[in-house]
Amino acid sequence: MKPVRDVAGALGRAVRFVVLDDFATKVLAFVVAAFLFVAARNEVVRIVEVPVRVVPDPTRVLRSALPAKVEAVVRGPWGAVARLERKPLPPLRLRLSELDPGPLVLDPRDVPLPADVTVQRLVYEPVDLRFEPVVERSVPIEPRIVGVPAKGTRVSETRVSPATWFVRGASSEIGSIEHLWTEPIDVAGARKSFHVTVGLAPPPADVELLRARPSDRPQVDVTVRIDPAAVRRTLTLSHPAGGTVEVTVTVPQDLAAGGEDLASLFEVRPLEGGAPGAVEVVPRPELADAVRIVHVVPHPAADRPAAGPERDGVGRRGRAPQPGDPSAGPAGPSSRE
Repeated sequence: MKPVRDVAGALGRAVRFVVLDDFATKVLAFVVAAFLFVAARNEVVRIVEVPVRVVPDPTRVLRSALPAKVEAVVRGPWGAVARLERKPLPPLRLRLSELDPGPLVLDPRDVPLPADVTVQRLVYEPVDLRFEPVVERSVPIEPRIVGVPAKGTRVSETRVSPATWFVRGASSEIGSIEHLWTEPIDVAGARKSFHVTVGLAPPPADVELLRARPSDRPQVDVTVRIDPAAVRRTLTLSHPAGGTVEVTVTVPQDLAAGGEDLASLFEVRPLEGGAPGAVEVVPRPELADAVRIVHVVPHPAADRPAAGPERDGVGRRGRAPQPGDPSAGPAGPSSRE
């Protein structure tokens, strides 16, 4: 039994040495180790993504592409940094009114983070900022007509009210816009004129349709006129001062095929206040909405060359003077020998 007692005694002495001998020193070492562990675990460095939100400048338009997000190298307590990684971060607001043309420079202090977390640096692609001034102007509106009306008819005219719309945007974009389009207006099978209210088609990028209230939908009223199909004819009419007037007109197809003398449907009048020989061609009142004057070329009688004084030995009646005539002068030498 002695060997057993010896082993138990040795074990007791070892436990007493580990636990009880220099107990205060061992406790202090444990506290220091725990403190260092907590301190080292509490300060961490991580890379997190920060979304970017652009605040427009009312006087300028940015022509460069900005990144949708940037990477932030952050440092802070482990718990605070861990929370940043678990939920979306607030966006980094870029106010264009505060930016200057040239390389994009972001301030880490603008990143919205908790006070105990610091941003050491921001990582993003280089961007060269280019701006254009914002301008406004009135642009005409064109209706977008689709489809074909009923057989024997045509779209003769469209009217838009209002006829123009104010737009706002970058100067280069506004300068390249010739007109705005409406949403499609279908005239398929239409036999008579109609009125419709339609919206405006979206303008190009970086162009804004101005409106009374932001919630208003840009709309216009469009009148589509449907008339019988027309044909083009060239007529020769009498000039009031003598001569002729050549006029090109479009008339309804059924009227042109009816056998009626089309020249009798128009009246030629001297143009008040116009140049000598200028005229205007007017259709009958009942046909004013059905026909259209395309081109007028007057040929008044005054344009014809009149007989003038004798030139180059040609008399008033168009014959050359003969020898012996009083106006012939002295006779020259004869050609006979």
